[in-house]
Amino acid sequence: MLALFVTLATGPVLHAGTDNWANAAGGLYSTAGNWSLNAPPGGGDLADFSLNDPYSVSFSANATASQLLVDSGQVTFDLGGHTANFTSFSNVPTNESVAVAQSANSTASLTISNGTLSGSFGSIGTATQNAQAFGNGTLNVTAGGHVVFHNALAPANALGIGEQGSGTLNIGGGGTANVDNLYVAAGLSDGSVAARGQVNLSGAGSSMTVNSQVFMGYYPNTVATMTVQNSASATSNQFYIGYDQGTAVVTVDHATLNAHFLVVGSAGSGQLTIQNGANVAAVSNFLGAGQIGIGYYDGGKGLLTITGAGSSLSSTGDIDIAVTSPLNPGDHSNGEFKVIGGGPTIHIGGNLVMGVNNPILADTIDSTGISPVEVSGSASLAGHLDVELSDFTPTPGQIFRLLDANNGITGSLTLTGPDASDFTIAQGPDTLDVIYNGSSAPEPASIAIFSVAGTLLLCRKRTA
Repeated sequence: MLALFVTLATGPVLHAGTDNWANAAGGLYSTAGNWSLNAPPGGGDLADFSLNDPYSVSFSANATASQLLVDSGQVTFDLGGHTANFTSFSNVPTNESVAVAQSANSTASLTISNGTLSGSFGSIGTATQNAQAFGNGTLNVTAGGHVVFHNALAPANALGIGEQGSGTLNIGGGGTANVDNLYVAAGLSDGSVAARGQVNLSGAGSSMTVNSQVFMGYYPNTVATMTVQNSASATSNQFYIGYDQGTAVVTVDHATLNAHFLVVGSAGSGQLTIQNGANVAAVSNFLGAGQIGIGYYDGGKGLLTITGAGSSLSSTGDIDIAVTSPLNPGDHSNGEFKVIGGGPTIHIGGNLVMGVNNPILADTIDSTGISPVEVSGSASLAGHLDVELSDFTPTPGQIFRLLDANNGITGSLTLTGPDASDFTIAQGPDTLDVIYNGSSAPEPASIAIFSVAGTLLLCRKRTA
């Protein structure tokens, strides 16, 4: 699939034959007359769906072939509770077990419903190597549909969404995906491929489980997006948003995202927004406590924002902001942790660590106040505290708690932001507050009075 996996590939697969679907009206997978070889694909065959039509293929039993290629049209697999299994172990382009829109300039979609699509390696939106025009592929997983990319004999099993082209994965209606590794907008190491990848999860019961790693925006010149919404859920062991000079944006909206190691802005540009009652957690596993990094490796730039009543962010371990790891001479990363309003809850089971590069703790205070960051361990402060008011004017002397650290606070922050001059930092041994001093700008009522007075004066001059 990707250059780093080539050493794990089994090499080119020798097919018994390529069996092309020949019925534009759709039909039963096992019907011999629906295929170019006058028989359904055998265990060593490639099942090729390349008719430029929308059609549905139904299944009356489990089916096995070496590869599945959907290179044109809109194909629906109504699996009827059965499994379609594609067995190729190769990650070399053209030999992956499942591919949608593999050829140059191809556009294709595959919808999975009422059963399971299974393979080892899959690519949605790619092209054969060295092609200059790339595929645009979509994989939809709908009601009762499941996709699985896993095999114990191939530990680097992976699904690529926008591998070297444009790809989309949509999971809804209670559909599920279970894959060993997920790449969203992979591209090439030299940045010569503008890969684009998108993942959308929506609806109760819709879920994605990644057993090992999620890489979003893998190489330069790649853009990846993911939306998890409407009670859907996503889970991974390691989750990288903006991996290696790529760009990635993840939005969790009234939904759930869990990971053991969650990085926003690894060595690329990453944004994570938690809103409308969403829950994001870095959880413990056999490796230890969960951890969140915001701007983590050299060149990383991360922004994590949480807002909305009922939204929550938690980590059983540390949250690091612009703590470049490993810290080598010349390494640099940027990280910002932004809290909006008094609706969310934030709990850090370990420590809050702000690095020496360019860490920012940002708080937007509105009519609901501001939610404090609760730290079970200690807080090591450095960098900037960016304070902003949003359609709200506090009472002079009003105190806003920003941080509680059970094991104490070390270091300090420099007050910045559009409303910094209206506040004073009050830092205690284990607390961080800001006190509103009062704005030098006139209050809205005063502005109205001045406006009326000015109008009267102008009228008097005109009549004089």
